[in-house]
Amino acid sequence: MINILHVLGGLGSGGAESLIMSVYRKIDITKIRFDFLTRGENDEELVMEIKELGGNVINIPKFPQKLLENYKRLSEFFKHNHRKYDVVHIHANSLLYIKPILEAKKYNMKVILHSHNTQSANPLYNMLHYINRGRINELCDYRIACSANAGRWMFLDKKYTFLKNAIDINKFQYNENVREKIRNELNITNKFVIGHVGRFVPQKNHQLLVEIYEAFQGKYSDTCLMMIGEGRLEEKIKKLVKRKKIDNSVYFLGKKDNVEQYMQAMDCFLFPSSFEGLGIVLIEAQASKLPIITSRIISTEALIDKDNIFIVDSDNNIEIWMRKLEECLSSQNIRKSNGNLLREKGYDIEEMSCALIEIYRKVMAG
Repeated sequence: MINILHVLGGLGSGGAESLIMSVYRKIDITKIRFDFLTRGENDEELVMEIKELGGNVINIPKFPQKLLENYKRLSEFFKHNHRKYDVVHIHANSLLYIKPILEAKKYNMKVILHSHNTQSANPLYNMLHYINRGRINELCDYRIACSANAGRWMFLDKKYTFLKNAIDINKFQYNENVREKIRNELNITNKFVIGHVGRFVPQKNHQLLVEIYEAFQGKYSDTCLMMIGEGRLEEKIKKLVKRKKIDNSVYFLGKKDNVEQYMQAMDCFLFPSSFEGLGIVLIEAQASKLPIITSRIISTEALIDKDNIFIVDSDNNIEIWMRKLEECLSSQNIRKSNGNLLREKGYDIEEMSCALIEIYRKVMAG
C-alpha cells in the first residue's frame, strides 16, 4: 500500500482539491491511500467521501489567523505520524506557508511541491513568497506545476514536471436533454444564459463580472447570469447585484456537485479572473463545447479549443467584453461533444492519474 499525505488549505470547490478528489475516485484504493492535512474549512460531504474511500482528514487551526496554534498542531502531527507516509504532496498557491515542508524534511520525508497558481492576492504575501522561494526549492524532492506560468512563479529556473489539470471528460460532454432539464428547472428556457463557476474571492473578479453583465443586460433584456460557487465575498456581490437592480435575472446557485449539468444550460462562459494557475473550469467548459470569454490571464496550456475562446486584452474595458458577448449571442453555434480533442491533448483524468502514480513511485524510489 502506498500512503500519500496531501497538504492543502481546505476541502471545498477549489481547483487543487477538485483535481485530487478526481484522481482519488479513479485510482485503485486497495493499492493507494490518500490522507488530507487541511488548515481551513472542509466540505463535510467531501470528508465523508474520503473516509468511504479509505482515507482520513486531519484538520488543524487556520493559517495565518491562528498561526501559533497551527504551528504547534502541525509539529505534533508530523512528530507522531511521519512514519505513516511514503510521500508528502504539498499543494500551494504561494510560499507563504512553508512550515509543512520544513516539518516533513525534519523527519527526512519525501516531499512533492505542487504549484497551482501564479501569484497571491495580497502583495505582502507575494513578498514573503519571493523570500522563501530562494531556499525552499532545495528542500523538495520533486516539483510539479499546472502550467508554465505556475512553474516559474513557484520554482523560478528550477526543473519541474508539467502535470495537466485533467478532468472526467465523459461527465462534461454536451447533452441536449440535460440542457433542457436544467433550463426548465430555473425557468430560463428562452434566455441567453451567461455562466460563471468560481469561488467568491478577489482573484475571480466577480465585481467586474457583474458590471459586464449589467451593461449587457441593459441592452439585451432577454438574458440572465448564472453564478456557481461560494466564498467570503458572496454576500458582498449579492448586495452589489441588488443595488444595481439586476437581481431578478442573476442566479446565485451556490456550490454544486453537478457543475457539468449547469454548463450544458449555459450559452456563454464569462471568466474575468485577475490571475489563475490554469483555470480548471476552463477545461471543463471546453469539454462541453461552451464558448468562453476570458481575461488575458489564461495560460497557453488552457487554450485547447482555440476557435471557441475569446480573449479580452483590456480587462476593465466593459465595451470590449460587451462586443465579445454580442458575438456569442449572434453566433449561437450548435453545441457538440469535444471529448476527443481533450483526450488528444492529455486532459483525461484517467491518464493524468496514472502519470501521478508514476511520479509517486519515482519519488519513493529516489
